[in-house]
Amino acid sequence: MPADPLKERVAALWARHLGSAEGLALTPCAVSGNNRVFVARANGQAAIAKWYFAGPKDGRDRLESEWQFLSYAAAAQIACVPRPLARDQAAGLALYELCDGVKPDRATIGPAAIDAAAAFFRALNQPAHRALAARLPPAAEASFSPAGQIALVDGRLQRLAGIPIAAPLDAAAAALVGAMNGYWSRLCRRLPDALAAQGIDPAAELPDRERCISPSDFGFHNALIGPDGTIRFIDFEYGGWDDPVKMVCDFFLQPAVPVDPRHRDRFIAEALGDCWDTEPLAARAGLMQPLFALKWCCIMLNPFVPDLAGRGRFADPSRDENSRKRQRLADASAAFHSLEGR
Repeated sequence: MPADPLKERVAALWARHLGSAEGLALTPCAVSGNNRVFVARANGQAAIAKWYFAGPKDGRDRLESEWQFLSYAAAAQIACVPRPLARDQAAGLALYELCDGVKPDRATIGPAAIDAAAAFFRALNQPAHRALAARLPPAAEASFSPAGQIALVDGRLQRLAGIPIAAPLDAAAAALVGAMNGYWSRLCRRLPDALAAQGIDPAAELPDRERCISPSDFGFHNALIGPDGTIRFIDFEYGGWDDPVKMVCDFFLQPAVPVDPRHRDRFIAEALGDCWDTEPLAARAGLMQPLFALKWCCIMLNPFVPDLAGRGRFADPSRDENSRKRQRLADASAAFHSLEGR
């Protein structure tokens, strides 16, 4: 959608739900993720306008998922996330409350920030609220058994095996994928036995009562620190029902704003202690962490997969693809060598 038609669609959506769109201005936000995000201002009001990627489908309606997640949070009276204001499903557009603030960095992530994230997750999963979440979809790549998670990572590795080799950078990525596959073979031999030794059947599905409502892609890369120091969380297109072990592992493995592992016990106790028996959950998370760490290495290599690279180009059409590939390859290589060394 070219810029002017996009502005027309935002203005029409604004006028239907928020009042006059006179003087509407769209200011692009910093590029991140798969979508284009703007601060929209009109008639003395401000909101976030989000234009969702609409390329090849992967079975997930990101606009619908984020809208339902934020609608659930609003019904549960959770204030640390934006309110959903209006949407145009056909145009792939939505308007959300504008949250002022700055992105945190690793230096700002201390006990208070960990407690804020844990309190948000705990509020999402209050027993009195869970009935309101019936319409939420499964979170992205949710699987409720270890065997299902193994299959998902195996699928990502198989997709990376098809990287087209058009330049030395692609060949270097393919070599890294080869090393990752060697590690994966070893992990797949030992992980089922390690789970069984803890009394966990790899094929057994997690009961509904032990599943969680997860923001998914949960971490401080999707947070803003307001002028008063309050932390608010954003970006929920992957959110939904999930395995709490996946949430915990991803929270500490996401590479954008790393969280020090020394906070792990505190986070598990504060986030999960009300509703889960944290000791077996933490033990299962420890066993499954290498699997999720390898998955993050795969995710970092997405720019080398043509079907996945299109999302990033949509979010930032002007970016240098080779520079992005080079950075992602360096990140994935460092993460994988760290995983191998543990």
